[in-house]
Amino acid sequence: MNLSADTSRTCQLCGSSVPEERLQAIPDVRTCVACQRRYELLGRAPAPPDTPDEREAVQAVEMKENRIVAGNWSGTLMDVVGKGGELRSLLRSGKREEARSLVQSLPNEAQAALVTFDENPEEALSLTGMSASGKPAYRSDVVGYLPSELLATLVAYRSEEKEFNSSLIRAMTPDAFRRTLEETLEPVENKKQRAAILWEWLEAVASMSDYDHRASLLRNVDSDLLMEALREKVAGMNLMAVVGEGEESVSAFKLYSEDSAVGMLPSLLVDDPDIGAILDAVYEAAPDVLRAVVRYAHEESGAET
Repeated sequence: MNLSADTSRTCQLCGSSVPEERLQAIPDVRTCVACQRRYELLGRAPAPPDTPDEREAVQAVEMKENRIVAGNWSGTLMDVVGKGGELRSLLRSGKREEARSLVQSLPNEAQAALVTFDENPEEALSLTGMSASGKPAYRSDVVGYLPSELLATLVAYRSEEKEFNSSLIRAMTPDAFRRTLEETLEPVENKKQRAAILWEWLEAVASMSDYDHRASLLRNVDSDLLMEALREKVAGMNLMAVVGEGEESVSAFKLYSEDSAVGMLPSLLVDDPDIGAILDAVYEAAPDVLRAVVRYAHEESGAET
């Protein structure tokens, strides 16, 4: 069959018609725009179904030829797309309880695959932890299998307005958070751009009110990355400020020394209230982490001058 001459081809994944304009632009295309986007989300173009792939399965959802793998689970691409079609049909019909049952009847890994390939990943993900009463929620065991790029997209849904999906951050395991952060930064070489991305992640974490979970996420992040994110911000802290009076007075820097059991909120030592609020959130969740970063940044600054 001459595919390049076929002007009524359907997408090999979802079965929808491939527009004639797309066929003219890419004669041998096998997918519609939506399915192509999902392939690209997983970091690779679609491979021919009969091409062998000997890579080992990874934890997060990933394509292996015409199969999808996540952890020790795998399923055919067409099965996942077909299940997604069932889900969409139920949702379009307003049958959210049936949609919830469909999603939650699947293994966690299969739910993650379904979410990854859905046209509205956030809506599908909200069904994974939805209660019987219909309250949407994200299931942490499913979130842990989602691709890093998808997680980053869903977390920063209004990043310009500094509004983040804090519910999703609460559902992220420390390992998933660390993986997402590191893979988001991997292609970025510019130091200022890296610092800006890292700072935005700190803003996102700070938007979450769960101090314990915030601390668990931050403690699992490489300290070098925290240094990248905080170095420029803490450089403006007035660590030479004197706290207390008389014999009980001490420099602010002393409060961040290794043997100090107490400290003060960073916002009291910076002029920018927005920066101070983020530093406070980090400090309240993981004071030892911020104390260490402040110390190292201060000492490094002193060494340079």
